[in-house]
Amino acid sequence: MDQIQEIKSRLDIVEVVREYLPNLKQSGSNWKALCPFHSEKTPSFMVSSEKQIWHCFGCGEGGDVFEFVKKIENVEFGEALRILADKAGVVLKKQDPKLIDKRSRLLELMVVATKFFQAHLWQTNSGAQGLEYLRKRGLEDNTLKEWKLGYAPAKPELLIDFLQKQGYTHLEMEEAGLIIDKGRGNFFNRFTDRVMFPLFNEKGQVVGFTGRLLKDKEGQGKYVNSPQTILYNKSYVLYGLFQAKDSLKQKHEAVVVEGQMDVLTAHQAGFRNTVASSGTALTEFQLDLLKRYADKIIFAFDADQAGRQAVEKATDLALRKGFEIKVAVLPSGRDPDDFIRSSPEQWLSLIAEAPAVMDYFFAIETTGINIDDIKAKKQAAYKLVKIIKKMPDPIDQDFYIKKLSEKLNIDEAVIRGMVASGTDLPSRGQSNTPHKASLPVRQQTSRRFLAWLIGRYDFWQEAINEILPEMLEADLERELYNHLVVYYNNNHSVWGPEIISTDRLEQIFSNKPTLSNLFAALSLLAQDLTANITDPYSRDDFRLLERNLKDGFYRKKLSLLKQELAQAEQAGRSDEVERLTAAISQVLSQLSQISNID
Repeated sequence: MDQIQEIKSRLDIVEVVREYLPNLKQSGSNWKALCPFHSEKTPSFMVSSEKQIWHCFGCGEGGDVFEFVKKIENVEFGEALRILADKAGVVLKKQDPKLIDKRSRLLELMVVATKFFQAHLWQTNSGAQGLEYLRKRGLEDNTLKEWKLGYAPAKPELLIDFLQKQGYTHLEMEEAGLIIDKGRGNFFNRFTDRVMFPLFNEKGQVVGFTGRLLKDKEGQGKYVNSPQTILYNKSYVLYGLFQAKDSLKQKHEAVVVEGQMDVLTAHQAGFRNTVASSGTALTEFQLDLLKRYADKIIFAFDADQAGRQAVEKATDLALRKGFEIKVAVLPSGRDPDDFIRSSPEQWLSLIAEAPAVMDYFFAIETTGINIDDIKAKKQAAYKLVKIIKKMPDPIDQDFYIKKLSEKLNIDEAVIRGMVASGTDLPSRGQSNTPHKASLPVRQQTSRRFLAWLIGRYDFWQEAINEILPEMLEADLERELYNHLVVYYNNNHSVWGPEIISTDRLEQIFSNKPTLSNLFAALSLLAQDLTANITDPYSRDDFRLLERNLKDGFYRKKLSLLKQELAQAEQAGRSDEVERLTAAISQVLSQLSQISNID
């Protein structure tokens, strides 16, 4: 078994897709969700655990688990292979040794450094003050061990000497962000006399550190963070995401706080769907990471002006990413850390009763406003309209447009005009992955028609009598239908459900990869169409598809005939004019018959 097949054998495509699309829901024997690759309101993205494939019937994209990861992560095959190998626990044999060796070496170094810091926290006199500080902050020993907190000793040479004895070079320590090269062989330890918070990536690997001073020292910042390295980029890391993943998948809801202590206290109290931006503004990449596990966010930032601004900035991006957003309003002067420690029950209520983000901003901007003060009125209106523009759901937009009109006594039409002047925004569920347009409606109709045939043996005779291959929209669909027509003509005397079993039909296309892929995708749709649908409704749906295929075909034919007629009349070709006029009359008659079908 090669490595690709080994990876596929170890992974279920449904579980992989669900990491990126938390709202993937079972539909019969398959799974459905809104497509992440194009804008849609009705789910047309399907995944088959049995066939280990996915397909979107809205945009036509599809393939195996590798194709999905390539598209959703916007990477080439090699990177998708690495990502899936990690998920499957498969060690790849052929990779760029320079890059892999360096990255692996630095990850090992970070493990060793983490253990060094832990040992100094738990086993040294100097670390005892760090342990005392953390316990005073309310952290239990189990929490300290789970999150691998440590202490960086005041003597900078201790870490450097220790790592050298473990075989690591100064260059490697610098590349990992642990030391700074001052030149002429002088190296400065980045972290000294600090409590150390390891920073984990989404796989649980330590990629950096935050060090906090125990006591304020002149000329030193309270916090020092690892610099950007080949392991660590602060824009890509959410503190606590690795530890929160299981809870996020269950709840589909993330509580986002600002500080690391906020996260530690929340997890210790049982609120394990909590992550932190680590004091920086949320980035697009962090939200993309979060989107894999949750589609709802509750911001629980400090109640000061800085916290409000952080909510505003984060909301701007999160709305564009399609998150449902709420804001937990903390009492003035409180942060999540001390609030949870003093009253976990009240924290639970605060989160459960968090208002929708627009209600939060309405309260801030309109409470106590003098609507006769035109300047204040305009300021509030412009700020709220700016947010309303970004809301992906038009029903939500309509609700808040009306609310804003009532609150500020501004004509509703004026506000609608302000909202309409904005640029188009991605709909809910979209990310930064490159998107494509939906398939043409007639091509979607053709595929739905073919899927009904694959799923229902009793529709074939009627279909083949009514629908010609050329009535389907695209060459690929026409070619597949041609093969199905031939198959029916060869087997109609013994026709029955066993004749159109998936295994039998697959044999028709076994030597035609393109048709085989389309057939596999249509099989997913067939299973969805024929699940839990009563016969009268399914036949009505199928006949409507037949009517639409005919109507589209004859209208297109009519348009071409009219063009030819105009050219013939202009050229004075009377015989051709007569022929084309008769042909147009016949097509009009066929269209009339289609319109009169019940």
